[in-house]
Amino acid sequence: MFKSSKEEVSNTLGISLEAMDEFLKRQKGFLLKREKISAKNLMDSYAILSEIKKREEQEEAKKVTNVTKNILILKYAKEITDLYQAGLGSVRISKSLKLNHNVNVSKASVERFIKDSHLKRSL
Repeated sequence: MFKSSKEEVSNTLGISLEAMDEFLKRQKGFLLKREKISAKNLMDSYAILSEIKKREEQEEAKKVTNVTKNILILKYAKEITDLYQAGLGSVRISKSLKLNHNVNVSKASVERFIKDSHLKRSL
């Protein structure tokens, strides 16, 4: 009747694919413990979703807490993090910010932000 992929459902619910898999497994187990699937049992199973969302928000909040006084670094922290994890160095990140956003951020500021944030490359 309805065709939907995990990606569509995870986007609709606002969670990642890994969290979607965890939610489906936990919801299945929760509903199997109940002998009868009713509207109340189904609604109760969505408490699992709220728990997963809260945990993802807490993990995201931990990533965002960066210690820096530079307003420009704070504004573009996500982009700097993404570029660094994509393999760019501090000079290329600085140039990228200048080209894309017309913002002057020094190489040293980017390096300090990377060091203070304890960022690791995901390559």
